[in-house]
Amino acid sequence: MQFNLKYLLALLAVPAALAYIDEPCKTDIIHGEGVCIKSSDCKMYSNQKGSVYKYAGTSSRWPCPNDPDDVICCVKKVSTLKSGIVLKKTGRCLNVSNCSTKNHYLVNTAECPGSDNVKLCVPN
Repeated sequence: MQFNLKYLLALLAVPAALAYIDEPCKTDIIHGEGVCIKSSDCKMYSNQKGSVYKYAGTSSRWPCPNDPDDVICCVKKVSTLKSGIVLKKTGRCLNVSNCSTKNHYLVNTAECPGSDNVKLCVPN
């Protein structure tokens, strides 16, 4: 059997392709939807008010099954923005694909952890 570097590189790339950072996830009935983020990034920022819930899941139900162990389902709710602006209704950091703009509006990503795909989804 001949060693082929191309095949080895292709196999090494597979785990990275399975990662779902910034993807939607669900916790339980009480906390609901969130986004798959590194646990260390799931936090409130300076001047923000709201709540953060980190859900790692259980062996029977991983919320972010294809991600590294330090990735959890982060449920971040924001009632006061970093700028000090108080929202009329509390928003939730979600993947934009999970925020219906029919009933919600999006606030820029500086309020939420993750990439440009994660924004604060605020009910109208």
